[in-house]
Amino acid sequence: MRLHAFSYLVLYNVMFVLPLLHYWWCPMYWGATSMQLGGVLQRHLVTVKLGTGMLLSGLGIWLLSRGI
Repeated sequence: MRLHAFSYLVLYNVMFVLPLLHYWWCPMYWGATSMQLGGVLQRHLVTVKLGTGMLLSGLGIWLLSRGI
């Protein structure tokens, strides 16, 4: 059971934490300001929310189907 829990923790980090760090680090490295990043987020907010919702719903269905 511990191995399954650890593998899900690793999967979570790979799918969510590493991309967040990537999207935070790359624009800062190239000199983008927080105002520019905020504008990009406002323009793509609906797409980001829909994508996240679909991903989490799919993950939830997958977990429920496996009986976890």
